[in-house]
Amino acid sequence: GSRRAHHCSPGSMELCRACARLVIDRATTSKCFGQASALRGCRRLAQPASRKVSKAKSDGGRDPYAPIKAALLAEPEPAKVSSLVPETAEEFQTRRAANSREALRETARINGHFTRMIKLRQKALDALPEELQKEARLPDYTMLPVERRVFTETAPIHDFQAKLSQ
Repeated sequence: GSRRAHHCSPGSMELCRACARLVIDRATTSKCFGQASALRGCRRLAQPASRKVSKAKSDGGRDPYAPIKAALLAEPEPAKVSSLVPETAEEFQTRRAANSREALRETARINGHFTRMIKLRQKALDALPEELQKEARLPDYTMLPVERRVFTETAPIHDFQAKLSQ
């Protein structure tokens, strides 16, 4: 059977199945929901009328992204939208400057910590005897062990390896 082009009906707040699958990010949402939040020109290739659309078989799990998809598809509450006050350019600049200052403070704090650690390492090397300082200042290029302990979320099971070998 042939497929034909399809438009979701303008003004309708329901998505066709194909469009609902497509509307998972803001970019696609803005194409489907216009200024008045009404669907306009949401295209898909419609299934022929003679074919029934079967439900996809579920693997038994639930969709972890369902709340995010629902939030993206949700209609904003008119009372909350009307209560929003637009941000002026000056407010934006002051907020941006405050965020920048905070980020610079955090960077300076981290860099200060590294600087203190380097100074402490230097003092520890200077406190060593002269014959050990030369060897201690050489970089250590030994490889990390391939088999190392991996921390997991569960406690170790007693005699698990022995049970596997049986």
